[in-house]
Amino acid sequence: MIIYPHSSPIIMTDDIFQLYGGSLENGTYARRQASYLITEKQMSSHIGTFLLPTTVTGTFPWPGGQHMVLPYSHINSIPNVTILSQESSCNCDLKENSGCSFIWNDTYGYIDVRQVADYCGCSYGYSYQVRVVMNAGLPTGSASQADMLLALTLASELNLNRLVDPTANEGTGDIGIEEFSNLGYRERRIGMKRTAFGNSAKANEVALMTNTFRKKRALKF
Repeated sequence: MIIYPHSSPIIMTDDIFQLYGGSLENGTYARRQASYLITEKQMSSHIGTFLLPTTVTGTFPWPGGQHMVLPYSHINSIPNVTILSQESSCNCDLKENSGCSFIWNDTYGYIDVRQVADYCGCSYGYSYQVRVVMNAGLPTGSASQADMLLALTLASELNLNRLVDPTANEGTGDIGIEEFSNLGYRERRIGMKRTAFGNSAKANEVALMTNTFRKKRALKF
């Protein structure tokens, strides 16, 4: 599950939106900013990581010697690892111990974690959880490539239309339309997928355009 920590757009601006075909006459500045933020959040969900390197913290079950699958792909670094161990069988207190990690596969977000023994060479009790501080996000420059910026612009248009005039999209609320007829004309399209951006033809186009940034990962080992 992708937790999105940014509260304002980190890539999209009015200049980029206009450069890639968006209209600044559609909606107010505040609504455009909202649509940019919604779009970037959707894109992070779609590709499984952040558009720019971002440091976040997560607490996960102890992997028991197996590879750990982080919730984000494209891991740049692991600044800190803390092992949470059960201090005693008489209570539910957890003791924090030092840990370390190896990035087994940075692209897919697989790491190995270890508990570090204390100064006397002794380790603490049963390892229960691991708290990981990680820096994740697309490599520098990836989010500013033309295909990504065009996709963000198209998705921003969809979201802006939902805020300003939902009927401006292909269907109300940008619902996917596979078949329609009018005045004797009938059209049937191939099935469309449900994406992070919606299930319309344009939403599917945005997802297809950015699938190269998305990495399919094993949920567990």
